[in-house]
Amino acid sequence: QKVVSDAVDNGWGKLEVAPAVAEYTPGAYWINAYGVEKEGKEEIEKFLVRIFAGAGMRHRKQLPLVFKSIKFIRPEIALVHTLQGATDQLKSDGTPEGDRKSHVFRIMLKQDGKWLTDTFQVLDERPGVTKQP
Repeated sequence: QKVVSDAVDNGWGKLEVAPAVAEYTPGAYWINAYGVEKEGKEEIEKFLVRIFAGAGMRHRKQLPLVFKSIKFIRPEIALVHTLQGATDQLKSDGTPEGDRKSHVFRIMLKQDGKWLTDTFQVLDERPGVTKQP
Protein backbone atom coordinates (compact mmCIF):
# COMPACT_ATOMS: atom_id res chain seq x y z
CA GLN A 1 0.00 0.00 0.00
CA LYS A 2 2.86 2.39 0.75
CA VAL A 3 4.20 2.33 -2.83
CA VAL A 4 0.78 3.20 -4.22
CA SER A 5 -0.01 5.77 -1.52
CA ASP A 6 3.33 7.54 -2.06
CA ALA A 7 2.77 7.71 -5.83
CA VAL A 8 -0.78 9.01 -5.40
CA ASP A 9 -0.20 11.47 -2.55
CA ASN A 10 3.28 12.77 -3.38
CA GLY A 11 3.08 12.37 -7.16
CA TRP A 12 -0.47 12.85 -8.41
CA GLY A 13 -1.61 14.85 -5.38
CA LYS A 14 1.24 17.36 -5.63
CA LEU A 15 1.61 17.04 -9.43
CA GLU A 16 5.22 15.93 -9.03
CA VAL A 17 6.38 13.62 -11.80
CA ALA A 18 9.30 11.83 -10.07
CA PRO A 19 7.24 10.35 -7.21
CA ALA A 20 4.35 9.59 -9.59
CA VAL A 21 6.52 7.46 -11.90
CA ALA A 22 8.56 5.85 -9.10
CA GLU A 23 5.95 3.09 -8.82
CA TYR A 24 6.43 1.75 -12.38
CA THR A 25 8.59 -1.02 -13.82
CA PRO A 26 10.77 -0.01 -16.81
CA GLY A 27 8.38 -1.77 -19.22
CA ALA A 28 5.09 -0.81 -17.54
CA TYR A 29 1.85 -0.59 -19.53
CA TRP A 30 -0.36 2.41 -18.68
CA ILE A 31 -3.85 3.41 -19.89
CA ASN A 32 -6.01 6.19 -18.54
CA ALA A 33 -9.79 6.68 -18.55
CA TYR A 34 -9.59 8.56 -21.86
CA GLY A 35 -7.91 5.69 -23.70
CA VAL A 36 -4.42 7.19 -23.77
CA GLU A 37 -1.93 4.32 -23.73
CA LYS A 38 1.75 4.49 -22.83
CA GLU A 39 4.32 1.72 -22.88
CA GLY A 40 7.38 1.99 -20.64
CA LYS A 41 8.30 4.17 -17.70
CA GLU A 42 9.98 6.79 -19.92
CA GLU A 43 6.85 7.26 -22.06
CA ILE A 44 4.65 7.44 -18.96
CA GLU A 45 6.97 10.08 -17.50
CA LYS A 46 6.88 12.22 -20.68
CA PHE A 47 3.09 12.13 -20.68
CA LEU A 48 2.81 13.01 -16.98
CA VAL A 49 5.17 15.97 -17.43
CA ARG A 50 2.77 17.32 -20.05
CA ILE A 51 -0.52 16.72 -18.21
CA PHE A 52 0.78 17.82 -14.80
CA ALA A 53 1.71 21.18 -16.36
CA GLY A 54 -1.81 21.67 -17.73
CA ALA A 55 -4.39 23.94 -16.14
CA GLY A 56 -6.92 21.10 -15.90
CA MET A 57 -4.85 19.04 -13.48
CA ARG A 58 -3.61 22.07 -11.56
CA HIS A 59 -7.19 23.23 -10.98
CA ARG A 60 -8.54 19.92 -9.63
CA LYS A 61 -8.90 18.78 -6.05
CA GLN A 62 -7.92 15.19 -5.36
CA LEU A 63 -10.06 13.29 -2.87
CA PRO A 64 -8.69 10.63 -0.48
CA LEU A 65 -7.45 7.32 -1.88
CA VAL A 66 -9.41 4.20 -0.88
CA PHE A 67 -7.95 0.70 -1.19
CA LYS A 68 -10.82 -1.51 -2.39
CA SER A 69 -8.84 -4.75 -2.56
CA ILE A 70 -5.41 -6.32 -2.80
CA LYS A 71 -5.38 -9.84 -4.22
CA PHE A 72 -2.20 -11.86 -4.35
CA ILE A 73 -2.09 -13.96 -7.50
CA ARG A 74 1.26 -15.32 -6.34
CA PRO A 75 3.51 -14.13 -3.52
CA GLU A 76 5.31 -11.79 -5.97
CA ILE A 77 2.26 -10.67 -8.04
CA ALA A 78 -0.65 -8.60 -6.71
CA LEU A 79 -3.76 -7.04 -8.22
CA VAL A 80 -4.48 -3.75 -6.44
CA HIS A 81 -7.83 -1.98 -6.84
CA THR A 82 -8.10 1.59 -5.59
CA LEU A 83 -10.86 4.17 -5.81
CA GLN A 84 -10.29 7.90 -5.88
CA GLY A 85 -12.35 10.93 -6.69
CA ALA A 86 -11.46 14.35 -8.04
CA THR A 87 -13.44 17.55 -8.30
CA ASP A 88 -13.04 20.76 -10.30
CA GLN A 89 -10.81 19.23 -12.99
CA LEU A 90 -10.87 21.05 -16.31
CA LYS A 91 -10.76 19.56 -19.81
CA SER A 92 -7.93 20.58 -22.14
CA ASP A 93 -10.22 23.28 -23.63
CA GLY A 94 -10.79 24.79 -20.16
CA THR A 95 -14.37 23.60 -19.71
CA PRO A 96 -15.33 21.74 -16.52
CA GLU A 97 -14.69 17.99 -16.53
CA GLY A 98 -17.16 17.39 -13.75
CA ASP A 99 -16.58 15.28 -10.69
CA ARG A 100 -14.67 12.06 -11.31
CA LYS A 101 -14.77 8.76 -9.48
CA SER A 102 -11.92 6.61 -10.77
CA HIS A 103 -11.21 2.95 -10.21
CA VAL A 104 -7.53 2.17 -10.74
CA PHE A 105 -6.33 -1.37 -11.24
CA ARG A 106 -2.64 -2.12 -10.88
CA ILE A 107 -0.79 -5.37 -11.48
CA MET A 108 2.16 -5.08 -9.16
CA LEU A 109 5.29 -7.20 -9.20
CA LYS A 110 7.75 -7.71 -6.37
CA GLN A 111 11.21 -7.20 -7.86
CA ASP A 112 14.37 -7.21 -5.75
CA GLY A 113 12.24 -6.88 -2.63
CA LYS A 114 10.33 -3.83 -3.91
CA TRP A 115 6.74 -3.67 -5.20
CA LEU A 116 6.39 -1.95 -8.59
CA THR A 117 3.44 -1.37 -10.90
CA ASP A 118 3.71 -3.25 -14.19
CA THR A 119 0.18 -2.52 -15.48
CA PHE A 120 -1.95 0.52 -14.66
CA GLN A 121 -5.55 0.93 -15.86
CA VAL A 122 -8.04 3.67 -14.95
CA LEU A 123 -11.81 3.26 -15.30
CA ASP A 124 -14.14 6.16 -14.50
CA GLU A 125 -17.68 5.73 -13.28
CA ARG A 126 -19.97 7.72 -15.57
CA PRO A 127 -23.07 9.47 -14.21
CA GLY A 128 -26.30 8.50 -15.90
CA VAL A 129 -25.07 5.05 -16.88
CA THR A 130 -27.21 2.28 -15.46
CA LYS A 131 -25.32 -0.12 -13.24
CA GLN A 132 -26.26 -3.76 -13.43
CA PRO A 133 -27.73 -5.21 -10.20
